[in-house]
Amino acid sequence: MAQSLTEQRRIVKNILASGIGQVLGFGLLFLANVLTARFLGPQGYGDFSFLMSLAILVWFLAETGLTTVFMREIVSQTHSLALILGEFLGLALLLAAAGYLAFIGAVFILTQSLHLLPEALLLGISLLLMLPALTMGAVFRAKEVMEFNAFGFVLHKVVLLICLLVVIHQKRGLLSIILSYVLADLSLLIFYILSLRFRYKLVPGLKINWGNFKKFLAQGIVLGSGQLLRRLCFQLEIILAHRVIGAEGAGLYAAAFRFLQATSQLAQTTAIALFPPLARRTVERASFKKLLARSLTMFGLIGGLIGSVTFLLAPFVIDFFLGENYTNAVPVLRLLSLISPLVFSLPIFFFSLAARHKEKIWLKGQILLIVINIFMGFFLISNYGVFGAGLSRLLSEVLLFGILLHVIL
Repeated sequence: MAQSLTEQRRIVKNILASGIGQVLGFGLLFLANVLTARFLGPQGYGDFSFLMSLAILVWFLAETGLTTVFMREIVSQTHSLALILGEFLGLALLLAAAGYLAFIGAVFILTQSLHLLPEALLLGISLLLMLPALTMGAVFRAKEVMEFNAFGFVLHKVVLLICLLVVIHQKRGLLSIILSYVLADLSLLIFYILSLRFRYKLVPGLKINWGNFKKFLAQGIVLGSGQLLRRLCFQLEIILAHRVIGAEGAGLYAAAFRFLQATSQLAQTTAIALFPPLARRTVERASFKKLLARSLTMFGLIGGLIGSVTFLLAPFVIDFFLGENYTNAVPVLRLLSLISPLVFSLPIFFFSLAARHKEKIWLKGQILLIVINIFMGFFLISNYGVFGAGLSRLLSEVLLFGILLHVIL
């Protein structure tokens, strides 16, 4: 009983730390997005969103489920933390380098020009910084001391906002905006290096073990592929809108979508607090399902509250934060707010499947959804423009939630 209460307090502490950190961090990130959108305008913000969407997708391709596999390894092998960390950092850097090249190639292929190449070359550096940084951050998540992750997240956004304010004050362009993100990523890497040394007396090093690399990749490819397809599906409307209705239409949709994206990211990072206790309950099915059901209920209610507030305040939010240039994004924001409860609950499904080594179910669901979403997205955006992009996202999230709810529960 005492052990159960201790675990419950630890879960609550980590959820609160993650939640508070995410609220503060996303508040700052939201402000950064508002400043960026106002400064660049719909055309420039469309190009910025296009690059960021591709970078996010390539990051997930390079990550290949690495941090989730790393957390599982830490939970089962706490006696060899330094060795495991070194091996995962070595693999992370190799994957980040491959991701950098893939990102540059994807930008060139999709734009068929060189006009965004300087920005892409700079933004790609973030891959080389963030993958090792988040690998180190996974140590604190697995050890269930997520206040370090919360502080790092807020610190990253503070550095980003300061850099953006300097760029805007000096009236620089898109390249300088992207440099702000790179500098913020560098600050996060430095923070985790120092935190590991302070908390665990660890000086992160690199270890090359090709045998373990192969094993980790085999485990991570399924996890990473499922998460990559999830991100592709989640970002797909921006990319399709940029191609079908142009940069301005993509910018309008992206302005509304960022609110839903913030909801998803808040849920994703908060739900990580449940991964270690879920992993420990895999042999006790009744206890596992009880924790899963409670988590889905709690996260669904939080998502519903966020969605309700967003729906009611959509005109005010768009006008106050983004200005009259983004007025046409109001209907899209209201449409997307309807699926906030589902979006906020979906990470629970992913972590519950990963804890039970059943991530193939997640992967199969994403494969089915991405095929449907491509055709549906093209059709709806071609016929209904920016609103069609929002409708495509709504239908996709409803379908995914229904599939996972049926399979898992």
